[in-house]
Amino acid sequence: MQEAVRKDADKLLDAIGKATARLQASEAEAEKEIEGVRAHYARSIDPMRDRLKGLDKELIGLMKSRCVPLFDGKDTLKLLHGILLYAREMRVSIPRDALLKIEAAGWDEAVKIAKSVDRAMVEKWTDERLVVIGAKRKEKKTYSYELRDTGCE
Repeated sequence: MQEAVRKDADKLLDAIGKATARLQASEAEAEKEIEGVRAHYARSIDPMRDRLKGLDKELIGLMKSRCVPLFDGKDTLKLLHGILLYAREMRVSIPRDALLKIEAAGWDEAVKIAKSVDRAMVEKWTDERLVVIGAKRKEKKTYSYELRDTGCE
């Protein structure tokens, strides 16, 4: 009985190994083709992408430099091919040393602190300490396998 179960397990390992090798070969082949397609289309896509970035930058520049005649005190301008939007908002510029100054002033409501349990540390504690925090040590069973590298399918 034990020998039959071991043979079944070995057959499964063999099948997994062969399926893994076929999958990896197919994925590698697909990746080569995908890279070829990317390279082929990059010749036409990259210049279009660069042109689009340039046009976007040009439009934003026009909106900034000609804000008054374009928007005339309004926040939107409807045109034949789209809508231009203009918004103003007050933003706070925070210097790099602001945290130190906030802490020194005792304004803790403006300080974010992200706390979490250090699992590695807690796992080293005694059972008595674990009980205090409501944790417990329990056995976890794991099953895994390793394939022998045969070098071929």
